[in-house]
Amino acid sequence: MRPIYLDNNAAAPLAPEALAAMTQTAQEAYGNPSSLHRMGVKASRILEDARACLARYLGADPREVVFTSGATESVNMALLGAAKALRRQGNRILTSAVEHESTLAVCKHLQSEGRLIDMLETDAFGRICPDRLAAAVRNDTILAAFGHVNGELGTIHPIAEFAQIVKQKNPRVVFFSDGAQAFGKMPVHARSVDLYAASAHKLHGPRGIGALVVRGAPIKPLLFGGGQERGLRPGTENAPAAAGFAAAVEAAYQDMPAWRERLRKLRQRFLEAIAPIGNVRVNSPNDALETTVNAAFIGVPAETLSHALEERGVYVSTGSACSSAKRSVSSVLAALPIPEAARRSSLRFSFSRCTTENCIDGAAAALRETVPKLRQLYKLAQ
Repeated sequence: MRPIYLDNNAAAPLAPEALAAMTQTAQEAYGNPSSLHRMGVKASRILEDARACLARYLGADPREVVFTSGATESVNMALLGAAKALRRQGNRILTSAVEHESTLAVCKHLQSEGRLIDMLETDAFGRICPDRLAAAVRNDTILAAFGHVNGELGTIHPIAEFAQIVKQKNPRVVFFSDGAQAFGKMPVHARSVDLYAASAHKLHGPRGIGALVVRGAPIKPLLFGGGQERGLRPGTENAPAAAGFAAAVEAAYQDMPAWRERLRKLRQRFLEAIAPIGNVRVNSPNDALETTVNAAFIGVPAETLSHALEERGVYVSTGSACSSAKRSVSSVLAALPIPEAARRSSLRFSFSRCTTENCIDGAAAALRETVPKLRQLYKLAQ
């Protein structure tokens, strides 16, 4: 039986267009992009073409796009770099408890250095109240960090509105958004924020490459070397990966309205198919991005259900891949005001352009078969 892969928010399959672009670049433009000879110039042109492609779909200027090794590096570069640059202007950083592990880890590190972290609570769907956001901005706030799309719930944050709210209260605040789960899955306009992170492997691109849009925000480099990427990310650029990233982006934004509508219908099909199981709590909001469903199957531990589904060829996750190996309940679910039973029985099902009706129907059938049996076993064991 062909595997049913529904863990695309962790890593999506590599697009054929991306693989072809990477292979061609590696074979034909293997020079160092910083070299002045013909092969270096060829690699540099491919790198800059990729930068221009990303900028076009990010709503940015090519000069604002800095290539990184992925969203985690972009987050670190943005938050640590800005905090370092702004240390004389204030000491407070504003974020939420449902951010990705990379953002939370950086904030924890900055807190250990004496920074003050203001952590906003959310509602049961991970949504932030605009009034609470406005009230939390202070004169000594220097940074605000809020993800564009929550990778575990699919909750979409109106980052343009959030940035406006923050800057109306304090224009000096640098606003950062992690767009790893948004870019390539919905239209993005990074010009509404100061710093915006993107990742290739979430949108069918290669692993090990991402980007950070830097729109005039004062940030200090974390690495030092040859001055590549505006001096913010020195080191030999990965032209093949950049070409693959750009090819994946082009493919993602082709006919985006059509494939998003198809995924919306598949998401609804999945929700309707698991409803008869009973005692299922959907943690994702109704208006979540169509790529994500987070649902709790009350009475069955999430890890047990995940392994049972894997035995049937269905691959899902208990949360973000960056945090699932560390704890039984993700930090996102732990921060939500939901019952503990729901936290411990929640799985994330994440879809991509590769997801089909057969994937949806097969996963739902496996759940309808497995959940009642496991509930019965746990009931007998009590």
